Amino acid sequence: MTRAKSKPSMPKASKPKATKPEASKPKVSKPQAAKPQASKPEASKPKGGKPVLETMLYAICLEDSTVEEADASFKKLFAEFPDLNEVRVSTVGEIERAFLGQTASEWRAFRVILV
Repeated sequence: MTRAKSKPSMPKASKPKATKPEASKPKVSKPQAAKPQASKPEASKPKGGKPVLETMLYAICLEDSTVEEADASFKKLFAEFPDLNEVRVSTVGEIERAFLGQTASEWRAFRVILV
């Protein structure tokens, strides 16, 4: 076996340290404590306490309608489809029944499926 030759180590030259008087050190300000974050503004909280998906469905019911018509359609939609997964797999014609009496009921049903 051959041994790897090691390089002779050179002594490191030491640099003299320059000393500065304590008075000439720049003053460093102390880091400020982080301000506590404020809670979310009222405008960003969901209105009416509904989840996002239900809010989107209500918006479809409300478009070009009165609040009373939208409330009735929203209630019909959840009466016929208590589980939103059923809405996902339903046809436009089945969902359209919840919007009978409103303008563009077929278009609303199509949009519900897209949501």
